[in-house]
Amino acid sequence: MPLWQKCCAALPATTRARGLPHDRLPISPDHIAAAETLLGLEFTPAQRQQMRNVLNDRLAQFASIRAADLDNSIPLSLNFSVDASDPAPATVPRSFRMSAQQSVSRPADLEDAAFYTVTQLAELIRSRQVTSLELTEMYLRRLKRHDPVLQCVTAYTEELAYAQAKRADSEIALGLYCGPLHGIPRVILAAEAAAAFDTITRDGSVSSMKRQDNSAWPNVFRAARFIPPVEYINANRVRTQLMHEMARVMSEVDVYISPSYGGSSLGLTNLTGHPTVVLPNGFTDKGMPTSITFVGGLFKEAETLAVAKAYQDATDWHLQYPELDFDSK
Repeated sequence: MPLWQKCCAALPATTRARGLPHDRLPISPDHIAAAETLLGLEFTPAQRQQMRNVLNDRLAQFASIRAADLDNSIPLSLNFSVDASDPAPATVPRSFRMSAQQSVSRPADLEDAAFYTVTQLAELIRSRQVTSLELTEMYLRRLKRHDPVLQCVTAYTEELAYAQAKRADSEIALGLYCGPLHGIPRVILAAEAAAAFDTITRDGSVSSMKRQDNSAWPNVFRAARFIPPVEYINANRVRTQLMHEMARVMSEVDVYISPSYGGSSLGLTNLTGHPTVVLPNGFTDKGMPTSITFVGGLFKEAETLAVAKAYQDATDWHLQYPELDFDSK
């Protein structure tokens, strides 16, 4: 079996029973408590029980790593320097014209524009029907109103947002409009710095994070403290092999399509660095939006974007959004 298929098989979390000898007992909370002494950690009985499934999964994953054929010449995957073949670029646009847009008028209530596409908002700004500052104020009001339900905001940077909006408005007023992103408010999806993971795990502040279920980050962070250094190093060497084999496979494929959260493509490309474009493609029977992923070869962003744009131009899913009723919560 090719390495990439082996890695795909190892990616799902349902590996507890795979490859474990019958005489090998699963890791128990007592085993975890004993290891805590060595690592200078102290978890609660409930946290040990929650980590148990993750750590038992790791036994099979570690066994796969130890069985890998790793020559001493294989380095750690500290960067994405894959010696992939460099075929001639496909005949696709290297830049794109914006898709044709219908005329856009400012709604009487600006909040009705909250779910406008970026291109629609850009036209409002370009035609000076709305200012960047007005949009920024509107979106900040919505964030503060709905965040108690959505719990999606880590920090507000209002002063910076207002300053950037005013600067964009000044530039546009001088006739210096730079393109469709000029003056568009943006939300940064931020995560804790990797260097802080160990600190928040050791001092217990990870327990203050909102989500504490089995698949949430706190459980992942705690369980990560039990990864043996040798296995971590060799896992990165296996990743190097995976990067090279995936590059070889993709040398014969321009773009492939995958459900965003189905199968192993997401985990695989997170390890190999292949460019992806994610677009909406419908809704579940409960009204939740779904998406589809276009994956291209290394350094083939243009090809990947070309296919994704063709799909978006042929559909209207990016113009639809689910019914929302936050006020009744």
